[in-house]
Amino acid sequence: MANGMISENDVNILDLPTIHIDFEGEFLASCGLSNQVELLDLCHEYFKDWFANRYTLQGFAKKYADKHISLWTTQEVELPESIDSHPFFAFVIRFDDLVDSYVLVQCQLAAQDKVH
Repeated sequence: MANGMISENDVNILDLPTIHIDFEGEFLASCGLSNQVELLDLCHEYFKDWFANRYTLQGFAKKYADKHISLWTTQEVELPESIDSHPFFAFVIRFDDLVDSYVLVQCQLAAQDKVH
């Protein structure tokens, strides 16, 4: 299933325990594709809704699944060290209807539920 930044070892966010991001922490979206401006502009409206409603990662993924957007873990980036108690997390937003179209997001976590 390798697709750009998504490899066979990556996992759909919907298959993970609930993840809460720190909406007051650092948040970075980037893209190295030739259509990066369009993809980042597309994400902007989704991000505004996400921050306004403070969805978990899974809540965000569920809300926009009908828009053919999926969220995936990624092993392709080295995360910065946290200077507080909120670790960094990276994931990829993939636009499933578009060929090789993804945006890398790095953010800080507020909490992550544990697997029982």
